[in-house]
Amino acid sequence: MTISDDGYDELTCSLKNLERSIKSKSKKHAKDQEDSNEKGELTSSSEEYIDNNDAEKLPSIPSDERFFQDRSLTDLDWKNLDKQELTFKNCVISNSSFVNANLNGLHLESCKVFNCNFENASIEDAVFRECIFYEKTHGNGCNFRLTNLRRSKFVRCDISMSKFSRADLFQITLDECQA
Repeated sequence: MTISDDGYDELTCSLKNLERSIKSKSKKHAKDQEDSNEKGELTSSSEEYIDNNDAEKLPSIPSDERFFQDRSLTDLDWKNLDKQELTFKNCVISNSSFVNANLNGLHLESCKVFNCNFENASIEDAVFRECIFYEKTHGNGCNFRLTNLRRSKFVRCDISMSKFSRADLFQITLDECQA
């Protein structure tokens, strides 16, 4: 190891270069995540919730994809987006915002939906079959305040603690649901 005239040794210089490289990659990753969220793209993993530190390793889901199976999706930001005729089967969706989104024709089958905000969204003609909207650990349901749920069907779902204040519930069906 050599020490230069200004008092820095090679190891110190290497550590500083490594630190700069990590900061640069971290900023690029944050910018990529921001761009991905603006485009409505998702990041997914079939077995676990997404940790932002692992997001680089996970594939990006094209925004035009309509069928999702056996995936865990978290921190989705679909505010004001038009995502009609989507189908989710055996998925976990958590900590996500669908505020003012158009999700008409949505189909969820055997899904767990935790801590999600659907406020003022349009979810007409949707089918929710054997889904859980109640997260027992924290005692939270989902927020459907002011949501348009016209002609939607909930079959064998747990909607405990979910908020439906001022929602449009015209012609909805609740069949064997827990509330």
